[in-house]
Amino acid sequence: NKLIPQQLITEAALALCTKLKNELEETRVRLRVAENELAKSRPTYTMSKYRTRYYESTLPVA
Repeated sequence: NKLIPQQLITEAALALCTKLKNELEETRVRLRVAENELAKSRPTYTMSKYRTRYYESTLPVA
């Protein structure tokens, strides 16, 4: 078995971290878009003779 040089391992690990960081950011953007679309599609308040109900997001804001 040949040993893999430490430099190669380090570069591969850094490349993987960068790729994962970019994918995480893309996922966060898609989540924000989905939350915004959801907020547009549901009523923010419902009026009746007896009550006013407010709907708030239960998802934390990043």
